[in-house]
Amino acid sequence: MERSKAEFRALSELVGINQQDIARIMGVEDRSVRRWISPSYPTYHAPQDAWDILEDALRLQQSGVESAVEIVEEWHERAGKEPREVTLIYWQSEDDYREHHSPADGGSWRQANANSRATYAALTALGYQVRFVPSSDKGKYSIEPEIDA
Repeated sequence: MERSKAEFRALSELVGINQQDIARIMGVEDRSVRRWISPSYPTYHAPQDAWDILEDALRLQQSGVESAVEIVEEWHERAGKEPREVTLIYWQSEDDYREHHSPADGGSWRQANANSRATYAALTALGYQVRFVPSSDKGKYSIEPEIDA
C-alpha cells in the first residue's frame, strides 16, 4: 500500500524533523521535500530512504518515552508514592540545545522537544503531574518528591 503525503508530513512533525532537516540528511533540495508533501505534486513521493529516516526517529522517540516512563515508575515504586511533579526540558532554540544538552548526541532541539511532548503525553495519561521548563531552570529531567508537611 502506498503511503500518503499527509502521513509523511504528520510523521515528520511527530518526530520533530522539519523539511529542511530531511532535505539536508537526504542530500536533496528543500523543494524536493516540499513536493513529497504537497498535494499539488501528485507524482512526487518520498523515497523509502526518507521514510526510513522518519521511522528510525520514531523508534528512537518511542524508546526514549519508554525509558522516561520506566524511570518515573521506578522512582514512584521506590518512594512508595507518586512524585509531586515531573519536569521536562523544552528547548528554546538550536543554540540553547547545543549549549545545555548533555551529552552531545548530534540530535536537534526540534527532535528533543518532540520527544518531550511525547513523554508528557505518556506520563499525563498515566496520571502524573508534568510540566515543561526551559533549560535555564533545569539541566535534566527531574522528579520532585512529595514534600511532607
